[in-house]
Amino acid sequence: MAGAARQPPPRRLDETDAREGSPGPADRVRKSAADALLAARAPASAERCPASRARPCARPSGTPGSCGRRCRGRPRPGAAPARPSFIDERWVERAEDDITFSFLPLYGDRAGHYGTAPSQTGHARLFRDGSLIGESDAPDVGFFSVPPEPADYRIELQSIRGGRSQLSTRIDVAWTFRSQHVDGEPAAPPVMAVRYAPALDDLDRAPAGRPFVIPISISRQPGAPAAPLRRLTVEFSFDGGTVWQRALVFRIGDQAVALLHHPDGEGRVSLRAVAADRDGNAVEQTIRDAYRLRPR
Repeated sequence: MAGAARQPPPRRLDETDAREGSPGPADRVRKSAADALLAARAPASAERCPASRARPCARPSGTPGSCGRRCRGRPRPGAAPARPSFIDERWVERAEDDITFSFLPLYGDRAGHYGTAPSQTGHARLFRDGSLIGESDAPDVGFFSVPPEPADYRIELQSIRGGRSQLSTRIDVAWTFRSQHVDGEPAAPPVMAVRYAPALDDLDRAPAGRPFVIPISISRQPGAPAAPLRRLTVEFSFDGGTVWQRALVFRIGDQAVALLHHPDGEGRVSLRAVAADRDGNAVEQTIRDAYRLRPR
C-alpha cells in the first residue's frame, strides 16, 4: 500500500543565507524576530472582559469589545492557539493542607479570554516528592489533601477535546513547585503558563513554506511568588507530536519569540515548551494541533 508523501525537512537558517550588500532570508528573519520581541515587551492594549468568572458570557470567547463579563465559551476563529492562561485570578491554591483547582482555563485565546472545553476527557494527577498522592478523572478539577511538611509537588493535567475540535485537540500541562502548610488565607503556588501569539489568518492558519516568528509570554498566577525566568525552550512538530524539532528562541525576561520554518503544503503545527524559574518552579506544556498551515 502506498504511503503518504514525505515532506522535505525544514530548511536550516544559517549565516550563509546572508549576502553582503543585501539582506538575505536569515537577516530578514532575525529582523522580524527582533521586531516581534520588542512588540511583545510593549504594554498590552487588548481589551479584557472584567467581570467575575462565576457568570459566563453568552457571547463567543474572543469576541471584540466590552461585553461586561468574562467570555468562557469556545475560542472564536482566528484566536488560536487555545492554550492555558492565568489572568487576574488564582486558579490553583493551597489552603492549610489542601491543594485545589477548579475550572482551569486550559483553552484561553489570544485576546485574554478564558476558555474551557465542555466535552473534554483526561485526568489530573498530583505527585509529592515523586509519589502519586491522588488523581481526578476531570483534567481541570482537583481536590487533594497533603501532609503539612515542605515537599516538591507536581501537578499533571491531560485534556483531550471531543466533538468536532480540529485545533488544540490535546493539551498536556505539568507544574512543578515546592509547598508546605499554609495558615490563614490560601496561598497561590507559583504555577506558570506559556502563551503564544502567532500572526494567523481568520482560519487560524500561518503561511507554509517559509520562516515564521511566534511571540511568546509567560503567564504567572496572580499573588504567587515570581522568581526571574531562568530557562525557556520551545519545540514544534508537523506530525502530531511524533517528531519534535527545537525552535530558536530569543528571550528578554518573561517575553520571547520563537523562530521556526514551516514546510510546504497543508498541515498542522504542534507546540511544546518548558519554562523554569530560578527557584526551581517549572511548567511543561504541550499543545497538539495548535494552528494550521496555509499552502502558498
